[in-house]
Amino acid sequence: MYCPVCHSEYPADWKACPKDATSLLKSAQIGKYRIEGMLGVGGMGAVYKATNPDIKGSRVAIKVMNPAIAQAEQIRERFKREAAAVAALRTSHVVKVYDFNAEPDGTLYLVMELLDGHALRDEILPAPNYMDLARVQMVMDGALKGLAAAHKVGI
Repeated sequence: MYCPVCHSEYPADWKACPKDATSLLKSAQIGKYRIEGMLGVGGMGAVYKATNPDIKGSRVAIKVMNPAIAQAEQIRERFKREAAAVAALRTSHVVKVYDFNAEPDGTLYLVMELLDGHALRDEILPAPNYMDLARVQMVMDGALKGLAAAHKVGI
């Protein structure tokens, strides 16, 4: 088992890293992609920073569906449909999807464009340090354009 945060290896029956409590992966690789670190965790799964060995220096983000959720065939099919639909979007306002696959053990993953930057939550501050109105308008404009593109193709 592999910790995507501290990059340590652990016995096969371990579930979490004893150093940082991160959920362990089966290996340091998902599909052909080499895991470099963790970007975030949510209810549906986790997102990792990785490299594509076919294109030297090419970095991607990989979303791995939580195995407990991925057990249900209905959820697996929905994940596949949504991955295909997002991959078909042609807009700069939605992250590009490059690949979708499953590991031999059934683990579902989605390979996406890795964007440099920071989370919007890092800009949203309480009073009196509100986000500048021009910045709010720019962020909302991009988000709504992405949403409109998704709605246009039935998402």
